[in-house]
Amino acid sequence: MELIQNRHDAIKKKNKIFFILIIFFTTIAFVLRFLLTVFEINPKTNLYEGAGPLIIFFDYAIAGVILFIWLSSKFMYREKIRFVDIDGDKMTQSKKGIVYHESASVMVQGTQTLVISSSLTGFLLVASFVLQILDIINDPVWKNNLSGYIKNNTFDFILIFAAILGAVYFFKTASLRPIGTTLGDNDAAIPKFSQGYILFSFFPIIWVFLNIFKCFFDMNKSVNSPIRIYELVCFLSLSLYLVAESRILVGKRETSNFFSFAYASILLTSLSALPNFILSSFWILETSTPVIVYGVQISLLLYISSRIYSQIKYGEYLLIKAPSNEKSPSKDLESVEQDKEDEQDKEREEN
Repeated sequence: MELIQNRHDAIKKKNKIFFILIIFFTTIAFVLRFLLTVFEINPKTNLYEGAGPLIIFFDYAIAGVILFIWLSSKFMYREKIRFVDIDGDKMTQSKKGIVYHESASVMVQGTQTLVISSSLTGFLLVASFVLQILDIINDPVWKNNLSGYIKNNTFDFILIFAAILGAVYFFKTASLRPIGTTLGDNDAAIPKFSQGYILFSFFPIIWVFLNIFKCFFDMNKSVNSPIRIYELVCFLSLSLYLVAESRILVGKRETSNFFSFAYASILLTSLSALPNFILSSFWILETSTPVIVYGVQISLLLYISSRIYSQIKYGEYLLIKAPSNEKSPSKDLESVEQDKEDEQDKEREEN
């Protein structure tokens, strides 16, 4: 068991260091992005007023970091384990090996940070639902031609239902009992989530996807506006993360996409929603996106951060064999060493 624990601790330490580095870089990038938004972007047109070297460097640097996060997912969350050929008592180390993917044995639930952040996200989605309903009620057009109004505002009506149903998912997440290796429920290695809970996990994805389309087809925003571009990539990264989370709920527990999309979402949401929320709340920046949408994005940022924190602190990590067509040797080196440890433990118990 010591070998497995050492492997688990090494994975945990690596993820913790990477998370801290992402938070550190995100903080610096947010400050720079906020200053660029205040001093370099026209608050009415949402366009850069110049093309200074800092602007070009910043955008290329963010693109480079996102590329690094994506490429790291191809290497950082997998390991190649050496093999040995066993011939009687003789063991010969092989040059070959099998690639293993890191996997979370459990989707951690019920931590304090998750309860607070998921509750906040649920309340803000409800607030978004209420505000959209009030906008419809206060619009006199729908009273004269309801069918035409619905046809011209299809996205808004679907967003209303996606928001309230997405809120149900986050409230349910907040109410789940503690699940994790050092929390309450450790009876089952892989707890099963209800079909209803998994189904409701799709509605936040739908809400984000609809906002992508709404932002893309918004004629009030310039096509090359940095505000619009950052909003689009922010929504895109959030949708990818939420899909990765839903995959974990149904048992696809490889951590590469989960962590990579989470880090990208944390970075891009900090660079888009945070500055836009602060500046538009004080009427410094004029944007067609409602402030409540930025609020939901920020709550998702807090939710994803708390999800990563909880998964790293309380989760357990395993290595699962990656699909391969190569014929492997008889046993991997870790299995041989583990068998030795088990035999020694058994001998100690007998003595």
